[in-house]
Amino acid sequence: MSKTKTIEIANLGPVPYLSIPVEPGVVVLRGRNDCGKSATLAEITKAQGNQRAVCTCRHGVAKGTFDGLGVHLSVGRSIRRSGEIEVASLEGK
Repeated sequence: MSKTKTIEIANLGPVPYLSIPVEPGVVVLRGRNDCGKSATLAEITKAQGNQRAVCTCRHGVAKGTFDGLGVHLSVGRSIRRSGEIEVASLEGK
């Protein structure tokens, strides 16, 4: 009796939630333009160890997750600010 493995993605790229059953054979991701196919593939390659793959949170959320392939990824947002700024008006005042 084989146990079906799944990949679960939440709030990554444009995808609110996606569960992909991973069974023997070919798994096909298909959909309209800008629905998250490439982002999903980037998340899978990141989980497999590709350091260049970029994963981003869904717009408007603070955290996204990837669970599958024996890996848990947690992707968050952060903003860092350093340095100084000097502002002058257009009139030079």
